[in-house]
Amino acid sequence: MARDKPLPRNRRKPINRGLERSRNNDKVKNISIGLMDIDSTIMFYFNNVIKPQVMENSSLIKVPIMYANPERWNQVQKNGFLYDNKQQLVIPLIAFKRTSIEKDVSMSADKFNPHNYSIAFRKNIVM
Repeated sequence: MARDKPLPRNRRKPINRGLERSRNNDKVKNISIGLMDIDSTIMFYFNNVIKPQVMENSSLIKVPIMYANPERWNQVQKNGFLYDNKQQLVIPLIAFKRTSIEKDVSMSADKFNPHNYSIAFRKNIVM
C-alpha cells in the first residue's frame, strides 16, 4: 500500500540543491536584449506589419526603410534627402534613429528576481 504522507525529515536522504541547479552542461543560452535587438525589432515592425507603399503611375512601390547612423541622419537633416552608395537620390524613404538610451531605475539589478519578467497575453473573447 502506498504511503499518503511525506516521509519525516529524519528518514529523508540529504539533497544537495546546488548540484540540481548547475548549468554546466546546459545548452540553452542566457537571454539578453541589446540595442541591436531593439533596432532590428523596429525594422521588422516597419517591414512586416506596417508595410509602407506609395502609389506612383498606377503601380505600388515599396518604401525602403533604413536605420540612419549619425552621418546619414546629418545628411538628411542638412539636405532634406539621402543619396545611396551609387550617389543616386533615394525617394521615398523612411529613416529612423535612436535618440537616447536611458536606464530604468525602477527595475532591480537582480536577474533572478521573478518580478523582472512579465508575460503579456490577450484573451480572445467571443460573444
